[in-house]
Amino acid sequence: MDMDERIKEIAKQINFRELRMAGFKFIYDNEKLNLGVIKGAKHFIISLNVASDTYEIRKVKIRKCSIVEDTTEKNIYCDELCGKIEEYFKFEYVMRRIFN
Repeated sequence: MDMDERIKEIAKQINFRELRMAGFKFIYDNEKLNLGVIKGAKHFIISLNVASDTYEIRKVKIRKCSIVEDTTEKNIYCDELCGKIEEYFKFEYVMRRIFN
């Protein structure tokens, strides 16, 4: 199954190439219009709310096959996604800093 164009747009907005080079993994679901960003035990699931053109972010931390953290933020705009990823994963985008 090919990735939905809207999910590809989310991937571009979060600069998935840089994240992939830093060891992040990705999963997606075309039906739910979401993209999961994973590193270690942390999962960051970005879901598109088509009606409001905003995102919902679900942050899940798994330890020993159990969910130990599960929070959701709603009404996130595309320009906030990278900052949310940096905050959650304690990650700093390098390429974004160079080109901006």
